[in-house]
Amino acid sequence: MAYRNPMSAHTAKNKGLAPSGGPDLPCRLLVADDDQAMRALLAYHLRNAPWETVFAEDGLQAAALYEASSFGLVLLDLEMPGGGGQAAVLALRQVERAKDRPRVPILALSAHAAETGFELPEGFDGMIAKPFTAEGLLRAVQFHLPGDQGAVRSEGVGCTTDEALLHLMPQVTDSLAELGAEAAAALEAEDYGALGKAGHTMLGTASCFGLGEAVDIARDLELAAETKSAALATAALDRLPDVLGRLLS
Repeated sequence: MAYRNPMSAHTAKNKGLAPSGGPDLPCRLLVADDDQAMRALLAYHLRNAPWETVFAEDGLQAAALYEASSFGLVLLDLEMPGGGGQAAVLALRQVERAKDRPRVPILALSAHAAETGFELPEGFDGMIAKPFTAEGLLRAVQFHLPGDQGAVRSEGVGCTTDEALLHLMPQVTDSLAELGAEAAAALEAEDYGALGKAGHTMLGTASCFGLGEAVDIARDLELAAETKSAALATAALDRLPDVLGRLLS
């Protein structure tokens, strides 16, 4: 079942729009990200938008939802279990061809987007780089939505202040702790590919929430994976409990 946040499963009121399934239905967004903190952040930024947002926890779930229902826009995290966004976007495009549906804009969510040499994978129409602001997220969504479906009032939509996101800190710390555990297990197994993926996911989450110390840990994990340095990874993971404790204090 798709993850639904009560703030995000929102349909515009008093817009004269037909019920779901009609030709004038409000736009529905499909967002896939395996990190619970990122889903919560996206839901918060989109909470007052005049469309419904449905969340998936990985690419396979996103493909199943896309096959079962229609959406006007899709956001896919590039680093997810089951092949990630690159595999998911190809599965979604196959659904469009099989069901003779129009091509829907699909945007990539990635912390790699700012890196030198980054290339948008086949099947995507654009990207949203992590970290993103509420305004940047909404601007990208609005740009790719057809007609006036992306029209949204600027007031009350999302928020970029740290104070406004404090209520999400328990989910953020849970997510970072889970990623730390994944990184530790990968290190023990000497699986540096998995270590790098855990570090990359941690980087995206920490940067979006402006958590500098956690960003540094994530970057060290990515570097440790790249250089196969168990010592660097161990040192980074040893710092994580103190950082998480301060976030909740």
